[in-house]
This record gives sequence, structure tokens and C-alpha cells, in this order.
Amino acid sequence: MNTLNNIVNVDKPLSHEELIVQRDNILKYISLNNLIEFFPLGFIILNSSRQIVYHNKNFNILLGNDINYDYLGKTPGQAFNCNYSDIDPNGCGCSEFCKECNASKSIIKAFYNSNSIGECNILSKNSKALNLTIHTYSFIVKGDKFIFCAIKDNSEQKYKEMLERLFFHDILNTLNSLKGITDIIKEHPDEIDEFNTILQNLTSSLIDQIHSQKQLLQAENDTLAVKISNANSSELISAIIYTYKNIAENAGINLYVDSNAKEIALNTDINLAQRVLGNMLKNAIEASKSGNSIKIDCQETIDTVDFSIHNESVIPREVQLQLFQRTFSTKGTGRGLGTYSMKLLMEKYLNGKISFISKNEVGTIFTASFPK
Repeated sequence: MNTLNNIVNVDKPLSHEELIVQRDNILKYISLNNLIEFFPLGFIILNSSRQIVYHNKNFNILLGNDINYDYLGKTPGQAFNCNYSDIDPNGCGCSEFCKECNASKSIIKAFYNSNSIGECNILSKNSKALNLTIHTYSFIVKGDKFIFCAIKDNSEQKYKEMLERLFFHDILNTLNSLKGITDIIKEHPDEIDEFNTILQNLTSSLIDQIHSQKQLLQAENDTLAVKISNANSSELISAIIYTYKNIAENAGINLYVDSNAKEIALNTDINLAQRVLGNMLKNAIEASKSGNSIKIDCQETIDTVDFSIHNESVIPREVQLQLFQRTFSTKGTGRGLGTYSMKLLMEKYLNGKISFISKNEVGTIFTASFPK
């Protein structure tokens, strides 16, 4: 049995009456009940079954719920409505995804008497993303071990860092390229025709980067307008290939459409659909090596239109388990919006689903399933 299961199975979940007794014991132990509510961070106290036996009002505020809501008996994953909190029969902390969760790791360390600080990303079932710092330590009251977890919400700070990365790195790089081309044209005005295509591509890229972030901000603030219209699968595929073919060619990567791909009519927001499929293709290009090929396909079921993008590389398992977290990225600090935005736009606004498989025998296939 692994460490994650060990901590959850130390004791069976307690009944409501038993939890009340534990909470009363903790309050007597703390003895400063009125003062602890002034603690500046949200905090929870867990028993050895990972059930919440006490929390302060700042924890309710952190979650955006009614200040008097009682989380007694819930696990951390249930309280945060974590997307992976119930996919394992043993509950929060036991799934394969939990192995890469720093909240779980910090709780485990505290359980074994090692105080810990960890940063974790949580994606809720309603597509809300949280970036948290969790401080944990353990203590004993009347023979029962408890874990104190102080929680700081860093979501706004992390998002600000990502926007700074976008504007001070990605967009600045594009602008520097534009300036380089215009400087050349200034010195050689008779050669302007040779640079027209490059200027158009750079300008389009710049506009696309800004639109992408604008859409994501609106999506997270629930202000994104969805405009459903008639769409065609072949036209959607042609649009993303047109956008990324030069990038693929420059990287020595071949893009092609499966010969059995179907042309299917669907109703969706064309702009958002292209954003989702474009991100899928862009990620496939970034994951591929020179000489690789990327296959784009479209098939249908009774209820869905399924677009798939297949590349030859394999995603490491530990990366797969964190792939849709908002600030998780293998590209360094300040990245990580690509797969998160795909899932947010697809599942919250287009009523579809994003899925993937990544294995040595097949490579990596991302699939976007749109409702007909």
C-alpha cells in the first residue's frame, strides 16, 4: 500500500457525533476560540482520516462560500470541489493525480511529524482554478493526531506573473521581430515586397496573442459571450492549419489531415472552437521534433463531433497528471495557460470535452469532442 493510501486509511472516517467530540476537544486545546478567528489566513484542522474537524471563517471566504457554512467531516478535496476528489473509491488523496498534488504531499509530511510548506494547483469541477500555498504541521489532543493547514490563495499573484510573462516576453519578442523587419525595410525600401508576408504573419500573431488573453480573462470572469452558429469541420481544420503551417514548416514538422477524416456540420462558436483546436495543434507542434508528423482527424459519434490531433511524442506520466492545471507548465515559470484554457473554453462554454491519451505505442492524441 502506498504512502497516499496509508494516511487516508490510518482510521476509518468518523461519524458526525465523533467529529463533534474531536472538534470540542480541539477548541478546548486551543482555548482561544475568539482570537483564532482573527488568524489572517484560511485554515483547516484535519483528523487522521483527512476529515475537517475545524475551520475558520477565512476558509469560507477563501472558497467564496457562505461564512457560516460548516465543512465538518469533509476532506480537503471535497471542500475545494477538486476535479479529482472522488475518482478513487478511497476518496481525497488516493487517486493517481493526488500523487502529484503538493497539498497531499504537505499533509502526508505533517502526518509523519515533518512540518511542510507546499504550493499546489487545484482545478475544481466547475473549472475554477486555484493556486495555493499550504503550511502544515501536526499536533496531538487526547491521543488523537491532527493536522493544521494554513492556506494562502496566490491565484491572483500567479495569474499576474503569467500576464507579465506574456506581455514582457512573448509579445515583446513579437514586437522586436516587427521592429527588426521594419528597420531592414527602412534601409532597403525597394525590398518591401519580400517582407510583406512576414509582416502580415507577425502582425496576425501579435493580434492573436492579445485576443487569446482577452478571451481567457473574460472566460474566468464569466463575461465571455458565446455566439453559436453553423460550422463545418473541414473549415475549422483548414483554419488552424493555415494559422500554424509556417511554424510547423520552420520546425521541420509535417502537418496532414487523415485521409478518412469526415466533413461534418455542427453548431458551435467558431471563434472559440478555433481557439481550442489551435491550442491543441500548437501544443502538438511544440512537443514534436524535426522530421515528425502531426495527423489531424475528425470523426463523429451519435452525439459528438470529435476532432483529434496526433503527434509522435509521449508525455511523461507525472506531466500528464498535472496537464490541465492553470499554472503548470514544462516551459518554465510564468507559463501554463494553454491546456488549461482549452479545457476551460471547451467544457464550460462549448459544452464539450477535452481528453487525451499518451502511450509509447501510439504517441499522444488530444481529442476535442463537440456536441452536435
